[in-house]
Amino acid sequence: MRRQLAIALICAPALSGCTSGTYGLDWFRSYEIEGNSTGGVIPPQLVKGDVQAAADKFCDKWDRVAKITFNSGQPGSSVVFICVDKVKAEPPPPPPLDEPIAAATEIQPLLKQLPPRIDLAYRGFLGTRGFFIGDAVYRLEHSANQYKISTVGEARGLAALLFRGQGKATSEGAITASGLQPNTYSIERTNNYRRESATFDWETGMVILNDDKALPLELPTFDPLAVIWQFYFAPPGQEDAEFNIATTRKIYHYIFHRIGNETVTLPFGDVETQIWRR
Repeated sequence: MRRQLAIALICAPALSGCTSGTYGLDWFRSYEIEGNSTGGVIPPQLVKGDVQAAADKFCDKWDRVAKITFNSGQPGSSVVFICVDKVKAEPPPPPPLDEPIAAATEIQPLLKQLPPRIDLAYRGFLGTRGFFIGDAVYRLEHSANQYKISTVGEARGLAALLFRGQGKATSEGAITASGLQPNTYSIERTNNYRRESATFDWETGMVILNDDKALPLELPTFDPLAVIWQFYFAPPGQEDAEFNIATTRKIYHYIFHRIGNETVTLPFGDVETQIWRR
């Protein structure tokens, strides 16, 4: 099913269920270096000799060099590395001119003015007859360069017979010039007290998913709550936008295409929005 996403000032995810499954660490038992242009992992079977040279050879495929981020030196341990750009020589300074050049006028970035806390309450309906299935509360809090997004949903009516208790999702991280950069993302249900999480380690270029499953991070990567705000904090400059979205169990790759604009009438007035389709 194709869906449309209208971006005004803020958006919130709809109520959804979670699938269950088990994901192992089979790729750690591989006899090849696993990773991509951002980094990788050298399995224990290959940790011998000059691991720096092995990592450099892997990163050289993208004309990059390796930086070891974890090496315990113990037998049976993996080595984690990231791929970084090679240091390029700075160009020589230009020759002096007879007339001084006027200093360029600094362009100040457009500041995003948001209240420190935003709360939105939603009610969910299903089908053409509008069966009431649940409600949710969405909250954004931010201070300085830190943010927290949380949403709490609960099934109502007949839907409560299938989905008992509340479902919670939380994203916390930093506000950067490129948008939101999540540090942690978690989901939980109150009916069985089950909790899953994903931890983003931007220094090592790895994300730790549920059951300690580790995968390399490839920019840009967001979580399901933070990605919605990317259209606001860092609007795409072209008609297509590509994002990686990490849940608690897997990393997905999405391509969004802008199909037009729309004016949405809200209680406080009309808001110009963009429509993006996945």
